[in-house]
Amino acid sequence: MKNQTKIIIACLFLTPLMCLGLDLYTPSLPAITNYFHVTALSAKLTIVFYLVGFAIAQPFVGIIADHIERKSMILIALIIYCASSILSAFSPTIHVLYYFRIINSICAACTSASIRIMIAENFSGKMLAKMNNYYVMGWSLTPILAPVLGGYLQHYFDWQASFYFMGLYAFIALVSCAYLLNKKLPSPKTETVLKKTINTWKKLFCDRLYIANVIILSVENSLLFLYYATAPFIIQTILHFDAAQYGKIVLFIGVSYMTGSFLNGKLLNYFSTQKLIGAGLIASLVVAFAFVCSVLFFHWNAHPNIYAATIPIFIIFMLDGFVFANAISQIVERYTTVAGTASGLMSGLLNIAAAIVVFLCSALLNLHYLLVLSAVYFVLLFCSICVFRFLK
Repeated sequence: MKNQTKIIIACLFLTPLMCLGLDLYTPSLPAITNYFHVTALSAKLTIVFYLVGFAIAQPFVGIIADHIERKSMILIALIIYCASSILSAFSPTIHVLYYFRIINSICAACTSASIRIMIAENFSGKMLAKMNNYYVMGWSLTPILAPVLGGYLQHYFDWQASFYFMGLYAFIALVSCAYLLNKKLPSPKTETVLKKTINTWKKLFCDRLYIANVIILSVENSLLFLYYATAPFIIQTILHFDAAQYGKIVLFIGVSYMTGSFLNGKLLNYFSTQKLIGAGLIASLVVAFAFVCSVLFFHWNAHPNIYAATIPIFIIFMLDGFVFANAISQIVERYTTVAGTASGLMSGLLNIAAAIVVFLCSALLNLHYLLVLSAVYFVLLFCSICVFRFLK
């Protein structure tokens, strides 16, 4: 089996790990609220802590991955991820669950950074852009399938079952990567790790294209996690669907992102990544504005329904598929020699931004009202358009 083929298969196993730690148990958020006798905000904090842990770890594991043998790093991360997932199911309090969520996120950060480095090292040019698009397509499969599985696990068992499944998946990925990946030392470095990292970070923070892409990715990431933190309460608590039905509904939403990524892969043969990012952002803003107007005109705020809570989000997430992969490709292709550091810092910044947005919006606003949710989407996308227009 050729080395590139092995890397692609290994990446397919590792790609879902980060999102699996979030999307699989989101159908159980109302159940977690009831089990620990806490507020909805406290349950949503399990998402926030996961994002914060992932965000803080990303820049550092990216640096480490640029300087050490990566197979061992991946295998150790998978072992700890497996153990912490299983232990999460035995959490006696919500605060203990927070701790295990942070451990899970750090391990997911290790595998995520390694994937981007392996892609950057083994592919280039248009093939690199397409591989990043396939990576995003594989990544987008998790939000499609995980809530469906998580909904059934919650419906027939309880919230703990999702964490048992996370541990099982990590074990399967561990065995697969142990077989597929070869030990490969990084290229020799002429500078010390600290000096090289500081110089790289200075270069990144002075690069307008890099900063613009990070801000745009932060907005897109925030849109995604805002919905997944809010949707279980809108669909299950307000609209009275059960967890299994919620999973099927989110399957519909998840297909949109996959569709956008697929179309983006085809359009890359005809348009540049820059044009596709711009088109995706402008179209998303138009849809968000139509979402706000529809909620006001049809009085969906007082009388919500499942179509109002899903169709506009479906379209926005589909258009997100044109933005996410191309923004990542612009960053990775620009910094192939320090892909771990560049992508690690990027991932850290966009996830900490998403965590802040989710926490502040959940704490200060009632996102269970569609008018509030649609207005937040419009404001975030408008900011993203401004960044694209003035910084890129």
